[in-house]
Amino acid sequence: GLTGAFHGVWLDMEHVGLTTEQLEVATLACRAYGMDSFCRVAPTDYATVTRCLEAGAGGVMAAQIFTATQAEQ
Repeated sequence: GLTGAFHGVWLDMEHVGLTTEQLEVATLACRAYGMDSFCRVAPTDYATVTRCLEAGAGGVMAAQIFTATQAEQ
């Protein structure tokens, strides 16, 4: 963020169990440097997606989604 070489950060929530507080700090740090953040999550439940967005992430990518029906669920 300080160098200006990056525009965003992917936070891997699928393989790393960040706490809500850690997620909030990470997204806050990104915003402080003008970067966006996205969470990569396992497609398990609605609450996981909501938690990332409420913590300040700019978007969410669900891993292993192959059809529109899966994305809708």
